[in-house]
Amino acid sequence: MDYYKPTSKDDSYDYYQEVARSAFADMLHDKERNEKYSLGIKAAIVEMKSQGRKANVLDIGTGTGLLAMLAAQHGADTVTTIEAFSPVSNFARQIISDNGFKDKIKIITKHSTKVKIGCGQDMEQKANILVAEVLDTELIGEGAISTYNHAHKYLMESSCICVPHSASIFVQIVDCPTVVNWNSLTLEGIKIPDDVLRCRGSPSIHDLQLSQLPTNSFKTLGSFFNICDVDFSGKTQIKSLERFTKQFQVERKGVANAIFFWWEIKMNSSGSILLNCAPYWNHPDCDLKNSEKNEIYLRNSIPWRDHWMQGVFYIQSRQSLKENSCAYVTACHDEFSWWFEVSQTASFDSSIERPLCTCIFHMANSRSRIMEMNKLKIESFDLPKTGCLLFLGDHSLLGLQATLQTDAKIYIFQSHPLCIKSMKNFIESNNLQERVQLIFDLNNISEPITQIIADPHFNDAILPWDNIRILQKFMINLKNHKGTFMLNPVSASIYAAPVHFLNLHKIRWPLESSCEGFDHKMFDEVLDVASSFADANVEPFSLWEYPCLSLGSSVEVFKMNFNDESCKSSKTILPVESSLKTCNGIVFWVEWKFNNQMKISQEPSQEMRLNELINWSINDRHGVHLIPESQVKRIIKEIEIETVIDDEILINFLYFFNSK
Repeated sequence: MDYYKPTSKDDSYDYYQEVARSAFADMLHDKERNEKYSLGIKAAIVEMKSQGRKANVLDIGTGTGLLAMLAAQHGADTVTTIEAFSPVSNFARQIISDNGFKDKIKIITKHSTKVKIGCGQDMEQKANILVAEVLDTELIGEGAISTYNHAHKYLMESSCICVPHSASIFVQIVDCPTVVNWNSLTLEGIKIPDDVLRCRGSPSIHDLQLSQLPTNSFKTLGSFFNICDVDFSGKTQIKSLERFTKQFQVERKGVANAIFFWWEIKMNSSGSILLNCAPYWNHPDCDLKNSEKNEIYLRNSIPWRDHWMQGVFYIQSRQSLKENSCAYVTACHDEFSWWFEVSQTASFDSSIERPLCTCIFHMANSRSRIMEMNKLKIESFDLPKTGCLLFLGDHSLLGLQATLQTDAKIYIFQSHPLCIKSMKNFIESNNLQERVQLIFDLNNISEPITQIIADPHFNDAILPWDNIRILQKFMINLKNHKGTFMLNPVSASIYAAPVHFLNLHKIRWPLESSCEGFDHKMFDEVLDVASSFADANVEPFSLWEYPCLSLGSSVEVFKMNFNDESCKSSKTILPVESSLKTCNGIVFWVEWKFNNQMKISQEPSQEMRLNELINWSINDRHGVHLIPESQVKRIIKEIEIETVIDDEILINFLYFFNSK
C-alpha cells in the first residue's frame, strides 16, 4: 500500500502557489483553443509574408511560451514575448529552450505597458503581428481593452495583424427562477427590507458552466443574438465606456429576470477560424435538431474549459414579456465589466448605472449563501414554545422567522460587521426590536439558554466541514454558561465517495504528451511539485458544474456529536467498486442531523448509481481531492482515508492508495 501526502511548504511556497493556482494546465489541456490559435498564427504569418513583409510577432502574456513557440514554428522572422510575472517567465524560458527556440524567442519580463521601443530598448522595432491571450469569461475583465489600446499605440505597426482578430458578444434573455435565487431573497413570513428588494446585487458577472444547468430549470424567451463586436485589430480604438440597445423578438412569454452571456472570437479577419464559448444548446458544433442523444450526453459533448465559461447577469426590472412581442436589451461596459437591462420600450432611461450593492445584504452574503437562505425554512425545526433560544450562523434569518413559531426570548449572535449592519436592517424592517436581541458577545446573554439552533454557515468557512470546527468552538465557549441546553444540529458527518471526473482533473494534471507538438515535460514537473507544495489537500467545488461518474458507494469518514463533544481521528476504507473508469477523485460532503430527524445534507440529489453521472444539488459546494496522475495510473482498488483532527479542531485527510 502506497502512501501519498502533499509535501510540506517551504520558502518556495509563494512561487509554487502561483503556479498551482494558474490556469495554465486547464488552458494547455484545451485542445480546441490551442489548435485555433495555431491556425490563426499560421494564417497571420502567411498573410504578412504574402505582402513581402517580415513577420515580426509580439506575444503578450507568455504563460508557458506555447503561442510564442507556435509563431516561431510557423516561420515568424522574429518573436518577442512579454510576461510580467518573473516565476512564470523563468519556467517559460526553460520550456522554450527545451524545444530549441532559445535563440529564436526573446522574453521580456515586464508588463506590456512598461515595454520601450528603440535602439537598445526592450524591442528594437515595432511588431506587425500581435498575439495575445488576455481574455476571461467577460472578455474584458483581465484588462484586454487597455492592453490592446496601449499595444496598438506604442508597440505595433499601424497595418498589423492580430490573433485573435475580433470578438462577438452574445446574449440570451431567460426566465430562470433558479439563478434568481442566487441573487434575491424569496422568504415567506418576514418582510424583506425595501432597499434589499430594490438593490441590483453584486456587480460582478456570475460565471458558470451553463451547459450543466438543466434545461428544465429555465425558459429562453427568445433566440440568442449578437449584442456587439469588439475589434482587436487596431483599426479603431476600443472604447472603455460604451452603451448599446438592441431590439429582440420575444418568442415565449415569461419574466425577463436573467441574461445568459458568452462570446466568440475570430482568429483571422475572414472569420473562417472561430472559437465559440456558447452553452451546448446554442453551440455551433452541437446539432440539437438532428441529435438522438439525451441531454446528459449533450451537456458534455462540446469542448470543456474552465478558463472561459459562460456568465449570468441579473435583471433588476424583471419585466413580464408577452409572446410575439418586441423588447429591448441595453448593454453597457466600462474598461473591465458589463451590465444589462431589459425593457419593453426603446425609450426607457438611458442612464443605466453599473449594479452595485447599496443595501449591504449582497456584500455580506455570497450568492450560494443567498440560495441557502431561500431553501432553509424555520418550519423544519422543532422549537420550544417558551424559554431562551440562541441562533448561530452568519446572517441567518432563522431567528427572525422563529418569532412566528415561538414565544421564547430570541438571541441572534453575529460577529461580522457587514452581517451585523444588514441584520439590524432586517430586524428594524420587521419591527422585532422587542422580540429579538442581536448580540456580538456571548457573555451578553443574561438568562439560561434553552436551546441553540445553528444555521450551519459561517463566512470564514472555506470547506464545508470548516463549519463543524467553528460550531464546536461556540460550544466550548458556552461551557460555563448557566443552564442546560442542547445544540441543534446534534451531529455532523463527513461522507466520501470515489469518482471519475470527466474533466475537472485536468486543472491539476500534467500534459504527459506534447502540446501542439512541443515538449512540456518541464511544465509537468513544475506542476507536480507546485501541486504538492501549494495545493490544498481538499478543494471546494460546486460539483453540479463538474460532471463525475460514481465508482462506489459513499462511506462516513468522520462524525462529530456536538452535545457530548465526541470526535476522534479515524481510518476508513473507501472501496472502488467499478473498474470501467479510473478513479481520479474523491468527493466529500457534510450531513447535519437535527433532533427531530431533520437533516441538511450536501449528498447527491438522487441515489448514486455505479458508472453513472452523479446528480448534485445546484447550490452546494463540496470538497474534492484530485488524485495525482501517478496514483491513478496504478488503477486504484481501494483508498484508506485517515481523518486527522488537531487541537484546533482542524480536519485533515491522509490517503493510502491500494492498487492490489
